[in-house]
Amino acid sequence: MSRARMLAWCAITSLIIMTSTLLVSTVVAAGFEPVVNMLGFASSTRVGDTIDWQVTFSNTGDTAGQNIVMSNTVGDGLQVDSVSISTGTTSINGRTVTISIPSLQPDETILFSIETSVISNGDLSNMSCVTAANLSGEECVRGLPVQALPNTGEAPFWRQPLLWLGVLVISTSSLLLGLGLLGLQSLQTPEEDY
Repeated sequence: MSRARMLAWCAITSLIIMTSTLLVSTVVAAGFEPVVNMLGFASSTRVGDTIDWQVTFSNTGDTAGQNIVMSNTVGDGLQVDSVSISTGTTSINGRTVTISIPSLQPDETILFSIETSVISNGDLSNMSCVTAANLSGEECVRGLPVQALPNTGEAPFWRQPLLWLGVLVISTSSLLLGLGLLGLQSLQTPEEDY
């Protein structure tokens, strides 16, 4: 292949790589992108029991959310007892908790909890909806209470006996190798200066 042809192929390849990189880097979420995660913890769901809803509210976009209102409406089997949040203002009206947040910066996360009590065998869900001045429409998520994490049948990696055996063997081998090298170094005769 001639030198000119090789340079042309290199230039074309470089142009394709730069163009695809430019295209990939421009496909990014722009604006305010709210993400709501919620989990209701309950030891049981009998009448009189409590469900503690842990809610995380994040902004994964590149623009701050402005004048945010989040409403959490629990099902007819629950009553709202209290709300705990470190920012914004809250109000409770029946089964609905409304949280107003002036702004949420990019990559910022707010954590809060809602304490509820089971009052009947009805609906025990929690529906959380978010609106904001710079969000078109409303985004909602629905959560259900859990009593335990699901059993997947898989043991976590730290409970694997072979893993611990491997760590022990590697650690012991490294220690013995280091001691052996120190022993060899002490057997060498020191060089004398003349």
